[in-house]
This record gives sequence, C-alpha cells and structure tokens, in this order.
Amino acid sequence: MNDTIKRLQEKIGLLWDNLEMNLEAKPRASDNSPETMRLSNGVRIGLDRKSRYHLLLALRDGEEKIRSRLTAGISIKTTTFQIEDEAALWIDIIAERRWRFAIEPFAAELISKMVGDTIDLETLRTTVEEHRSLWAAPKEPLTISEQKGLIGELAIVMKLGRVIPPATAVNKWRGPDRGLHDISSETWAIEVKAFAEEPPRVRINHVEQLDHRIDKRLTIAGIHLYSDEEGKNLPDYVDEALEWADEHGVVNQLLEQLVLAKWREDERNEYFSRFTEGRIVLCPIRPETPVFPAELLEHIPYSVDKITYRLALNDLFQLDSNNEDNWKLLSSKGTWSDEKLVNFIDSEHSSSEDKYNLLIMTEQLYRQLAFENYVSVHGQKWWNNVPGQVRNSITSKLEEWQKKGITGIEKPTRKYWDAMTLGMLREAIITKQMWSSFEDLIGVSLGTFETNWKIFADLRNTTFHANDPQTHDHLQQGVSTAKILIAYTKEAFEKLKRE
Repeated sequence: MNDTIKRLQEKIGLLWDNLEMNLEAKPRASDNSPETMRLSNGVRIGLDRKSRYHLLLALRDGEEKIRSRLTAGISIKTTTFQIEDEAALWIDIIAERRWRFAIEPFAAELISKMVGDTIDLETLRTTVEEHRSLWAAPKEPLTISEQKGLIGELAIVMKLGRVIPPATAVNKWRGPDRGLHDISSETWAIEVKAFAEEPPRVRINHVEQLDHRIDKRLTIAGIHLYSDEEGKNLPDYVDEALEWADEHGVVNQLLEQLVLAKWREDERNEYFSRFTEGRIVLCPIRPETPVFPAELLEHIPYSVDKITYRLALNDLFQLDSNNEDNWKLLSSKGTWSDEKLVNFIDSEHSSSEDKYNLLIMTEQLYRQLAFENYVSVHGQKWWNNVPGQVRNSITSKLEEWQKKGITGIEKPTRKYWDAMTLGMLREAIITKQMWSSFEDLIGVSLGTFETNWKIFADLRNTTFHANDPQTHDHLQQGVSTAKILIAYTKEAFEKLKRE
C-alpha cells in the first residue's frame, strides 16, 4: 500500500469514527439515508441508522445507472445526490458493519483512481474485481440452519405463550440437541421445522421424531423463513423474544434457554444473515399421516444408521395456524385421535355419515375453486375456456334440470360446475391451459395432486354408489386424502381473495 492510499484510508476511518459517535449522540440519519461528511467535492463518507457504511462518489457524466450486489453485505447502486442545489448522479457503495475491515482499503484505492473528482464505471469494475477475492464472507457463530432453527423455535414458543402460561411455554422449550422434540411436555410435543421455499419441504433428522405411537399429542410446526436482505438478523429476533419475555415476567428463564441454544450476547455483531418470516404450518401426526413409518425401524439392520428424509408438508393435513383454538389443541393432553379437530375432521371412530359429509365438502370446495379460478384467469369469457369435452359433457344434465323447472341455467353460471361429473371436474382442473394457475393456488405438483385426487375419487365413487369401502385401510386412506385436498383449498381461496 503506497503512502497516498494509506493516508486516504486513515482519513476515511477517522470520518467513519466521527459518524459513529454522531449516530450515538444525535442521529440525523435514517435507515436508508445516511448522514455524510465531505472528503472532497466528489467524495462523501456516510453512515446510516442501520450502521451501514456508505461511500458516495460523483459519477462521470454520461455513465449509465447500475445496481449490483458484490457479495453478501456489500452492494453498489447509483443514486441522485443534491450538491449545492444541483442534482447529480453518484455511486453509493454500501457495506454492512462487519465489512468495515474490507471497505476501508477498497474505498481508499477507488478514491485514488478518481479523475477530476469523478469515477467512471470501468475503473469501478476493475477495482471491484481486484478486491473481490478478498471478500469471502466471514463465518457467523451459528450456521444458517442453526439460526433459522433458533428463530423458528422462538416464534413457536411465543405463539404458545398466548394460550398457555408463558413460563410454561419457555420451560418446555428443549431446543437443539436437548431432546427428541424441540418443545415437549409430559402430554404433548412439537417438532419445529423451518423451510425456505414454498411449497414447504422439511428435513426429518430422526424417524422417531414423527412416531405417532408416543403417548403424547404430536405436531410438526413448520415456519417459513427465507433469506431477505431487508429482513431481520438473529439478534433482532432474539431482542423481540426478550422483549416479549420481559412483558410476561420470564426474561431470566428465556435467557437461560438461549444460552443452552448457543446464543452468546457478545457475538451479536458477528451475525449478518437476514431473514423474513412467512406463514406457519401446523401438521398433526396421526396414525394415517403419510410419514416414514417408525415401526419399520424394528426391521432395519444394525449396519444402517441415522435415517433422514425430506417431508412435503403440503401432503399432510394442516390446521389453520391463525386460529388460536388450534394452538390450544396442540398443547392439550391426549393424542390427535382423541377428538375432532375441526367440524369436518373425523376421529378414528366417527360415523359413516361424517365421512359422507367430508366427501361432499371436498367435492363442493373444488367445484367452487375451479369456478373462481376460471373467472379470475379469463373473466366473463371463462366458460369459453373450459375444455370442449367438459362443456359438451353437461348438455344432458342441463336439459334434465330444465325439465325439472330449474332456472338460472340459460347462460353459464356457477351451477354449470355442479352439472359436471367428478371426472370432468378433474379434466377442467388439470388441463394444460389452466394447470399452472391451479398449481400456483394449491402449491403442489400435478403428480401429487393426481395421486391424492385418485384416492379421494375412488372412495367417493364407491361410497356414492351405496357400496361399503373394500377395507378399513381403503376407508382411512380416502378420508385422510380428502382432508389433504381440503387443506389445499384453504390457501388457494385466500390467494384468490388477495388477487
């Protein structure tokens, strides 16, 4: 490093030190607009309220706008900057706090290459490439997976704290490496899984975690946590949890649990990964739930160890996580086979009439969903876009209705969907021109949907022809699949409402 660059780096460091003191004493910056100090006519050194370092350089006339992410924590964008009542285009290089060690020498070298107090993009790109190899992301105290696990568990603990005493929720939190399930009491257990993308798929690390034979009410709580530069980091989530704990008088208990979960207060400045929280998925684990059968472990040879697998949560029945009563259910004594969960979910010993109503509800929900989706995609001309064979198939049914004096069927309406057979309804859903929109709504692949629909349709057609199911397993599989199909429609109707 030559003397010129060394002196520049010292000046830059001094200005950022001063800005940090100003931020603590009398902050004038916002989250996105930094407080700045002048180094020269074409250079400003800045710091925003998120403690991010800004290097603002005047851009040479005629250069284009750019926006680029150099590495996790350093980005470049062009911005309009007001200097002496004149708006000009400047380069804004933004670095997270942990990158100060790297941004200072980079800034000094870049400033030394400016001509006429302006920078051109070619010089900027060349200097970036020279420094890029030095910008390997520093290691965080906890891995991404560990951070997301901790954030997810804290979120579920706080949710539970609404329906059971907060002290109980905190004390039942077992966390990583401290038990088979993340949150567990003598009568219920919750396994928390974070997922990054929709539809949700999670890693099951131990087959025993989802063994329905345990004498507890067992539930998977999946939480959507995805990487987002505008999101919050682990210390932010920990602070929120501590604030909640302080409000409920359990802050000391939570601090003890956080230590066991490998959180260290003196390491908070070393975290830079940011996440945003999405929806929570609650999946009861019952005998018919389609997970890896734990009883098979008794037949696994000793040479096989540590079986793990991925589980698609959309293929499991889901409770509405926005319903507080469901949180009360999952933290109650007993197993999921003890009682009805919601008005259309039957227990192992429910009557055939309940099963009949479940099948009716599944069918009607999909007739309504198909109608609303076609209208959403095609508007008033929705009927013209229904496959020709489907349109033709209802002619005889409409004629039959007319003879019976049924009105309101002269032109296409919602009633047209009730005139279709179950097979034609399926064709209208999976047709190539419409499946992508249905897939976006229900969040599962065509193969998964077809598998579940076939099982449901088989039981429905058997039941509606006044025949008993062939076997008990046939009945239970069909009922479980109907519940899964109903669960798909919940999210679908919510998406249609938002649109």
